[in-house]
Amino acid sequence: EEIVSLLKSNESLLKPSKFVGQARSNSSSNGNNDSGKSSGMTQREQQQAIHDFKEGIINVLVCTCIGEEGLDIGEVDLIVMFDTVKSPLRMIQRIGRTGRKRDGRVICLVAKGAEEAKHSQ
Repeated sequence: EEIVSLLKSNESLLKPSKFVGQARSNSSSNGNNDSGKSSGMTQREQQQAIHDFKEGIINVLVCTCIGEEGLDIGEVDLIVMFDTVKSPLRMIQRIGRTGRKRDGRVICLVAKGAEEAKHSQ
């Protein structure tokens, strides 16, 4: 949500939308839904986001790991990853979203410290 809000400040160029996993109720341990809210997106909202992206209504999808696999969006030409993974399979799934119908680019942001050390081992 925060990333989408920041990107919207440049909405003349960027038309962002979030793309996250399916909504689940925020139930407490006793099974009661205290807040009455759900997090995530419904399947219909996910489908609408993909449709809007393909149609150019939005041009930036800010995804959780749901964006790593199973999406067939040929028009992706840039992926910016805000975390890293050690698994080669997961990395291939992530970067495989770009460059399908035109040249693509992947940028991986790695912070010094714990994240950098994770890949030095």
